[in-house]
Amino acid sequence: MTKFKVFIDFDKEERWLERWAARGWLLTSASYLRYRFAARPPQQVTMRIDYRTFKDNQSFLDYCAMFEDSGWLHVGGTRRSGAQYFRRIHPDAIELIDNTS
Repeated sequence: MTKFKVFIDFDKEERWLERWAARGWLLTSASYLRYRFAARPPQQVTMRIDYRTFKDNQSFLDYCAMFEDSGWLHVGGTRRSGAQYFRRIHPDAIELIDNTS
């Protein structure tokens, strides 16, 4: 399933994605205004969004590896897209993003 939606607040966007997962739709990819979901058993997930672009592909891969090593799965975004979407995959995942500022 694909949804189109506009957000200006990462916290609201994260909560929206978490509510979809609780309904049985897990985010599989995200790009400008488009979210793709796959039907899965309903689950409680934690989503985080970071905004960052990269000069080269290796920097982007290192960034994604750092998050994965910290317990997060990169589920959306490209090295140039800006918005990077992560889902917690380990219960003890380290919080690397603070969107409260």
